[in-house]
Amino acid sequence: NQPQMLLDLKLLLVLFCQTLGGYELNVTKLYKLLINLYQKYCDSLQSLWKTKFKEVFGKDNYSPLTVDSDVQLEQLMGCAYSAVDKTDIKFPSLLPFSKLVPEIFTLMEEYIEASL
Repeated sequence: NQPQMLLDLKLLLVLFCQTLGGYELNVTKLYKLLINLYQKYCDSLQSLWKTKFKEVFGKDNYSPLTVDSDVQLEQLMGCAYSAVDKTDIKFPSLLPFSKLVPEIFTLMEEYIEASL
């Protein structure tokens, strides 16, 4: 997993920079290396997530999502926040979007979390 490897390398490099800085050695070039490492990490993340998003778009059939119970609706509301007004729903119910919507919400949350 390249993004994880880059994060591990970044951690080691930061610790090394702090150690050398503690001895008052010049670490400017190492910090430039950290910036390049961050750029590679971002590129790697974009490539990885681009593939994940394409996979989700490719496997969706774009038919309305069916919800059969309160439990399913609550699970959906956990990822698609307020995309549905729960007060007007009678079960089973067809929602005005496909399973793509909650999957994209979940992927976006994971991407944002990984980017931080």
